[in-house]
Amino acid sequence: MTVTTYRLSEVKVRNEGSYLVMNGIDASKMYKTMHRGNCAVIQVGTGARVPFHPRDFAQKRNTMELEQFVRYKAVFSKVHGRTSPDDAMAVVAAQLTSLECDDERDPRCLPMHVFDPSHDHVACPLTDAVKVRAQYQGPKIRTDRKSRQWHPPRGIPHGSDELRVRGRVLRAGYHWDVKSAENTSDLMTTLEIWKMPPGSYLNVSPDAHVRSGQSSAVSAQLKYTLAAKQPDRTKQQRRGKPR
Repeated sequence: MTVTTYRLSEVKVRNEGSYLVMNGIDASKMYKTMHRGNCAVIQVGTGARVPFHPRDFAQKRNTMELEQFVRYKAVFSKVHGRTSPDDAMAVVAAQLTSLECDDERDPRCLPMHVFDPSHDHVACPLTDAVKVRAQYQGPKIRTDRKSRQWHPPRGIPHGSDELRVRGRVLRAGYHWDVKSAENTSDLMTTLEIWKMPPGSYLNVSPDAHVRSGQSSAVSAQLKYTLAAKQPDRTKQQRRGKPR
């Protein structure tokens, strides 16, 4: 069993108080790890948040609670107040090996912080009749909050990675072809911002890995990447005392 700890940084915002936020690089790595095997996330204390806007996480509205971020991809438990470490581990032990995903058509495969970060999909159903803020069109084509269409891969999926979603092994290389809306929009992960002009598309994997589409006359462009901007900050956080 591998245990990884992450340090949270305190962000103070005028008129909003302060909150604890995970670095976007760490969040990206943790999210990818959750798709490589059974995984549990244990939060110590309260108030942990994750940015879904890599450039502007100093505004609370551009972050989400850690529990929402890992929902459907990992077992979540926390140690706080009357909840002891033993209680938290009991939750993990009871749920870690349970099968919580049907197949690639299950909406829980989606990287929700990319697809629709403004809505917490607590009651996301398993059937075709998915009712969330975004207007879904069924299990084959889904439409996100910026009117981009998410299509299952046509032909041979890219890569050989067999990602996992709560016990379900997905087909190797499974991803979505995300087609741009009629207007230019930004697709964001915790790590990157991609500019999608009309006519472009991106390949997005369940673990939020993004790859530029190769067969379109109009290309999406990598507009910003946190990894290139803050290489040293991650090392400092790892040397620091976990919070």
